[in-house]
Amino acid sequence: KNNPQKKNSFSYFLHINNEKIRVCKQFFLQTILVSQKTIYNVHNNKDKSSEVPKSDERGKKTKDRTQKADKDILRKHIESFAKVESHYCRAKTAKEYLSPDLNISRMFDMYLEHCKELKVKPLSISMYRSIFNNEYNLDFLLPKSDRCDLCEEYSMSLKENRMTEELAAKYDDHMFNKTFMRNERKKDRESNEVVVCFDLQNVIALPRANVSCFFYKRKLNVYNLTAHCSKDKKGYCAFWHEALCGRSGNDIASAVVKIMEKISSAFPDVKDYILWSDSCVPQNRNSVISYAISLFMAKNKHIERVTMKYSTPGHSCIQEVDNVHSNIEKALKVTEVWSPVSLLRVIIASNKKSPYSVIQMLTNDFFDFQAQSKNLAYQDCPYTKVCQLQFCQSNLLSVKFKTSHDPLEPWNCINLVKKNKSNRSTGRATTTLPRILWGANVVRDRKKLPSDKIKDIKSMMKWMPTVDVDYLNTVLN
Repeated sequence: KNNPQKKNSFSYFLHINNEKIRVCKQFFLQTILVSQKTIYNVHNNKDKSSEVPKSDERGKKTKDRTQKADKDILRKHIESFAKVESHYCRAKTAKEYLSPDLNISRMFDMYLEHCKELKVKPLSISMYRSIFNNEYNLDFLLPKSDRCDLCEEYSMSLKENRMTEELAAKYDDHMFNKTFMRNERKKDRESNEVVVCFDLQNVIALPRANVSCFFYKRKLNVYNLTAHCSKDKKGYCAFWHEALCGRSGNDIASAVVKIMEKISSAFPDVKDYILWSDSCVPQNRNSVISYAISLFMAKNKHIERVTMKYSTPGHSCIQEVDNVHSNIEKALKVTEVWSPVSLLRVIIASNKKSPYSVIQMLTNDFFDFQAQSKNLAYQDCPYTKVCQLQFCQSNLLSVKFKTSHDPLEPWNCINLVKKNKSNRSTGRATTTLPRILWGANVVRDRKKLPSDKIKDIKSMMKWMPTVDVDYLNTVLN
């Protein structure tokens, strides 16, 4: 009362047997184990009319104070980046991919520049990351991994204690096939046979340069089918851009044939070849490439036998090709690449000790093998289960196959000559059917690029060297 600044005084009570007993402050605080600040906060925040403390507000979701307009600017910035094609064209997924040169930190730095141009206050990087992760099904395109779907499913089922007998049996068969495959690959490496392994590299979107606006533009997709030959220990690259063709079975088979023609011309004495690749059915394991190999052998009579072998799904055994891809990727990271002309120089220079043999595919190099393959009975071959295919010069209108890499499994043989209705019951082929392979027509209809992509590529030309601009103009026109 003697202190004019003191408006309130606190009295402290404890309840014992329904009796209020006054105690000192220190005794009260130590008894209930709270601080003096807690007492003051409860008193200051209690309801003035009822003198009852407010309920605990902890754990409740706070009101979002971020303005919707600011979030919309952030969203539009994320949506402005051009999407990149995934390596796995056969995968049915809603996920979209951004350039592998990007990450959230780099995108946020570009967002800050964007906000500076708009003269608006940017949101935080945590908000940028939250919207990117929670509102968009986006990812950054990374080199393909070698993780097996079945092995991952088995591992998770084992970890979560939900293993079934069916999955366990399926996994055991899978591991047996993988062991047979590894042994077969090791045997081929240690033999004197000429082994050619091949695979398609991740899609290369051009131009690639450290220019900020390039990340927002649609680019020209370039495909690179890479092979490695054990005869000369050399890498071979056949590349083309999307304005020529895509990466269908026809396109892959055309590139494989082009590489095989180059290898066979360099080694005319080689009579037997072994081809290793992954087990992608739409690209490498189908009637299209079967017909293409048969036609290649029909034109190269000195080749007596070609055996195609496939990796067990999820367990690649073509590390030689992976090394070529790795060297090219490393070179691309430190070099500005404007067009396929620039890419050609980069691929050649990516391995200075033993430069890769580079083939720039042209329109006349792509053939429609699929149309002619329909005239043969490839439907009798179980391609989804095939592990090995064999083609022999002595009978190109037949194909042998195995459904495992087990050396004890015998070859199955299919006669590719179709039977007509009149002799279906007798099982004899008609004598009027062709005695040789038909050949294949050149795919002359070039793909038309979308107008938006053409517009974006042209808008980037002012940053490019003249030689690359001239080349791209021929592509676009």
